[in-house]
Amino acid sequence: MGNGVTYGQKLPLKELGDEQWQKKYAEISLLGLMLREQGISFVEFPINEDTEAEIVYETAKTFSNEGVSVSLHPYLHKELAPEIFDQNRYDDLERLLTIVHQTGEITGAPVPCVFHGGLANMKPHMVPEQKALLCAKTFFAAIDSLTALKYSNVIPFCETQTPWSASSKGALRLGDTYKGCLELIEGTSIGICWDFGHTFRASYLKKHDLYPDEHFLARVKHVHAHDTILLGDQHEDHFPLGTGIVPWKEYCAELARHEYNDTVLLEVPVDRFSNLEDLLHSVRRSVEMLNNLF
Repeated sequence: MGNGVTYGQKLPLKELGDEQWQKKYAEISLLGLMLREQGISFVEFPINEDTEAEIVYETAKTFSNEGVSVSLHPYLHKELAPEIFDQNRYDDLERLLTIVHQTGEITGAPVPCVFHGGLANMKPHMVPEQKALLCAKTFFAAIDSLTALKYSNVIPFCETQTPWSASSKGALRLGDTYKGCLELIEGTSIGICWDFGHTFRASYLKKHDLYPDEHFLARVKHVHAHDTILLGDQHEDHFPLGTGIVPWKEYCAELARHEYNDTVLLEVPVDRFSNLEDLLHSVRRSVEMLNNLF
């Protein structure tokens, strides 16, 4: 922890209980202990509409017993896809938020919950852009209202998405620019999850400037920190900090200028590392580098 910033590590919820995965890395309880020793305060799991609540609860309890809390990252492409959200889907949204809320009850800590903005003119729903945008804004407004009224330990965020292409027409990931992300949460109290790799790619494609404006920075309350490498003319995200071309130090400096003291997730998949030792070394090095910037 540096100046109030807390650090997390992305983990694959489904694989954590797999015997072969545990042999390669570690059992859950041991992994939680070792990550905490490297400066990790929370772990973040991807979930979706089909994730079993009991798996989330059991895993959260195990990490909590080792002093590590939990953040959740829903990937919603079925009945809760933001681009098709309407009043008929409120019950489904409440069921999801109940899982997040109960996770916080188990860990005894607030649960950051990172949402994407949805898709336009893309499978599986192929919703036109303006309708998709309206539905997505309704989605975030509903989350804002429900968390304020019923789920106070759920801390929702809207993540900056990686662009589908350089075009502003056709297939789009909503919220793939600084301005687009702000538009999705306009009129709400929802914060932004600034994904360093995604916004860098958007600037590389000239969809927005390299650095965000003050309005965007003031709304950032969660960060997905990772680097991007170039493979030929293609970008590949989610590599350890310092191994690619993202100006992550400059991004952190912008946050530090705003006295950022919230959460930073190391969004580097565990399978980037061949063994536990490499994972822990990378986590420790990343936390040390980030501590020097905040």
